[in-house]
Amino acid sequence: MSKRVLGKTWRSIDGSQRDYFTGLMTKLLENVYVGKLEGYSEQSVEFKKEVIKGNRAQVSTIIKSWGGDLPVHYIMKEKENHWMVYDINIEGVSLVRNYQQQFKSILRKEKYEGLVKVLEKKNKSFLTTDN
Repeated sequence: MSKRVLGKTWRSIDGSQRDYFTGLMTKLLENVYVGKLEGYSEQSVEFKKEVIKGNRAQVSTIIKSWGGDLPVHYIMKEKENHWMVYDINIEGVSLVRNYQQQFKSILRKEKYEGLVKVLEKKNKSFLTTDN
């Protein structure tokens, strides 16, 4: 997911920068989404179907709740005999594309280093708001 979010910038950074960015991105996703997921209750997830083409797959589910059905598609790639999610599509909105759009202007103006500072600051803000 980190590679896809950064796009061509990924090719211009070295291995340690890639590892660092991946860690920042992982922490951001944990901070933003895990807390929200933990707040869900009384919903159920219904498996709809899977489509596998070579080493890529899409697993489609429906989150059922009193507010209605929410379609969620997990876009996956097989790597070393393990399926790994690299994008999540919720109601037609791609998580990767969403972050690509958010990061595009930062990368254009402030380059990779500026984006890293933004993510570090964002992740740090979650530490000060947690109790």
